[in-house]
Amino acid sequence: MELDRRTPARPSWARPLGRRPASAMPRALLLTAVVAAIVGHAHAGEARAVLSVTANVVETAGIGSSYQAQEFVISPRDVERGYVEVASASRFELRNRGSSLLEFRSVSNVFRSVRVTGAAGTAEFGAAGGTLLQKPLQHGAGSVALSYRFELAPGVSPGQHRWPLSLTVLPL
Repeated sequence: MELDRRTPARPSWARPLGRRPASAMPRALLLTAVVAAIVGHAHAGEARAVLSVTANVVETAGIGSSYQAQEFVISPRDVERGYVEVASASRFELRNRGSSLLEFRSVSNVFRSVRVTGAAGTAEFGAAGGTLLQKPLQHGAGSVALSYRFELAPGVSPGQHRWPLSLTVLPL
């Protein structure tokens, strides 16, 4: 093995390809051709191989918020009834060829349960929140509007309250 005098700790064959002398390239190509000819000649017609290839294509999804309520008002009448309804409090544009999960998490203690209604149907969750399956939209894109009915927790007072849910959209 011949060592390169410029970098004594590295043999000449270990230098980056772009820094090899011009005379080293033809030798490397000749060696590759000889090995290929010997291996190809010795096994020609004797072996057959099958190569299986699998590809996973990741779908892309997009979401754009059109409107998300930041606050809502609970009236004395709502407290008396025990619930408050908020129509179209979450509106967004969804682009996804497949289904999506809509994940709701409670960030407040003003309700004991919530009913979420949208184009995908209706789902009811406890105070912790829950997950709703959004079926694929026609043509892979469209608008989604969600309405809410909050069953109020005991002791909630009338007035303006911050929005009690966070919403995360997860493409499947």
